[in-house]
Amino acid sequence: MRRRFFSVRPFLLLLASLIADTVLLPMVSQHWLLPTFTLISVISFGLLFNRSAGVWYGLIGGIIMDVSVNAAVGQWTLACALYGFVGGVIGDRMQQMGWRELMPGISGAVCRLAFEIVMLIYVFLVSIQFDVALLPQLLARVALEAVLVSVFYRFYNRLLKPVRSRYARRRA
Repeated sequence: MRRRFFSVRPFLLLLASLIADTVLLPMVSQHWLLPTFTLISVISFGLLFNRSAGVWYGLIGGIIMDVSVNAAVGQWTLACALYGFVGGVIGDRMQQMGWRELMPGISGAVCRLAFEIVMLIYVFLVSIQFDVALLPQLLARVALEAVLVSVFYRFYNRLLKPVRSRYARRRA
């Protein structure tokens, strides 16, 4: 049985989200509320497939983001790989608890909150200043990411149609 991890469609979706992040969205706006579609796609892939697939898609997407965006070297690679892993882990735990409907939103919120906290620490270390006015913006981005991960997870699940559910019991 062929696994969907090696299919071309997830790579094309990841490439489309990378193009949206690096080319289309910067041309449209520089607003602080813009989502990061690469992170959303990586979290969704971690939820759909498993944590190792999420890490691999995160590494690929993060390396391309590092090359195409002027940021600290390895920042996006580490973030995307970590979010793919965390998305898969949260998906496993919440599936075991029976909270499948809440799984995408909670994993999106947890991952984005971790990203925002790390970025606040990075900005503080670089500029030696902290602005409290950034906190409402941070919470708004976390809420937006949670909603978008829920939407993209359902869209990718329908589009990719996994052959075998990763949550199904395995035969001994």
